[in-house]
Amino acid sequence: PTEYRIQVRKRGLSSPVGYEVEWQNYRRSTLENVILFGDGETPGEVMVTDRDMHQVHMMTLETFMARPEFFAASSAVRAKFVEHYEAHMEGMGRYPDQLQYPEDAAEQEAAQLEQMLGMGAAEPAGGPEV
Repeated sequence: PTEYRIQVRKRGLSSPVGYEVEWQNYRRSTLENVILFGDGETPGEVMVTDRDMHQVHMMTLETFMARPEFFAASSAVRAKFVEHYEAHMEGMGRYPDQLQYPEDAAEQEAAQLEQMLGMGAAEPAGGPEV
């Protein structure tokens, strides 16, 4: 539905699709891509905010990052796009692939501690905590 509504507006069709906030986020995310890309050598600066519709921004970023022009850009520009994409992932509550979710890290740490205690690791000085 998002892509349909955006295409209707881009093509100037008269179908009533509504959702003005989504459309404005699409327009802003497109402008952000132009600013980030700049001259293809020096990356521009844009900000991710809590008010962004992160899914729309990510869709626009994915489309731009698939273009041949993106691959012709400097490594600094490409890195800035990846950084910007990851910031939107974080805004959606998702973490970059290499970053572990805090809940998973806590669970893993608890399992390791339990394993250590099960192997007869010494209790802390003063006995077990109550």
